[in-house]
Amino acid sequence: DESIEGIYNLGTQDGTSVLEIIDAFIDVNKVKVNFLSGMRREGDPAYLVASPWKFMDTGFEYKHSTIEEIVKSAWSYYNGI
Repeated sequence: DESIEGIYNLGTQDGTSVLEIIDAFIDVNKVKVNFLSGMRREGDPAYLVASPWKFMDTGFEYKHSTIEEIVKSAWSYYNGI
């Protein structure tokens, strides 16, 4: 039996760009976000997504499954709301 103990970045296999996350964060939380954008750094992957495949048979369920729910939850957590 394979152990799944550890820390994982679970995803839905649907990619979300950094800009899409910033836009959702601003829209959902009604805050201003200052950021700089630039070219991808040498060695950075062009496309990277996280997969939940290792947890499919464990009964795991996402608490937040949309980018809007995730950024709202993150803002609430970090602000003690």
